Amino acid sequence: MPRSRDELSRLYRDLYSPVLTFFRNRGFSPEEAEELAQETFLQAHRGWTGFRGEAERRSWVYGIAKNLWRNELRDRGREKRSAQEDSLEELTEEKRARLPTTEDAGQPSPHETAVANEQLRAVRAGMGDLSPVQREALLLQTDQGLKYHEIAAVLKIPMGSVRSLLHQARRKLKRYLKRRFGRNGY
Repeated sequence: MPRSRDELSRLYRDLYSPVLTFFRNRGFSPEEAEELAQETFLQAHRGWTGFRGEAERRSWVYGIAKNLWRNELRDRGREKRSAQEDSLEELTEEKRARLPTTEDAGQPSPHETAVANEQLRAVRAGMGDLSPVQREALLLQTDQGLKYHEIAAVLKIPMGSVRSLLHQARRKLKRYLKRRFGRNGY
């Protein structure tokens, strides 16, 4: 069945922001995330006439995004192996420039920023204890709001496996955070 341009436009409107968030939550800069999100929809546009509707459109787009993410990680690994070292001083200055200042209206205090950063580091460190597929399933659910059947389609695994992966991932993350922060977590 031929797909209309209106359907593709609607898909873009509905999913562009979540796909952008998908890349941002995986550590890409705003510019890189924007570029990858655009590439996702460029590939969706190119493949639109061949989309047979065997998967939900949302899952199909996330599958494209996931493949781009994997390709980018692979390419970065290659670059890393052949890259020159950056100056620690330059990196520190860059990081300092991105921190909020107390003069910014409505910005959190330095203490709040430090606590939030520590919590985020703890969660990310805890996610390092998860298997890659557990981590991916958890990110698809929490960051992208995908449902079990959509995660199953993106990961190409049975829905029961998704439930099991998410249960195990939450349990491992909870144990890690309890060890790190004590009985009551944060």
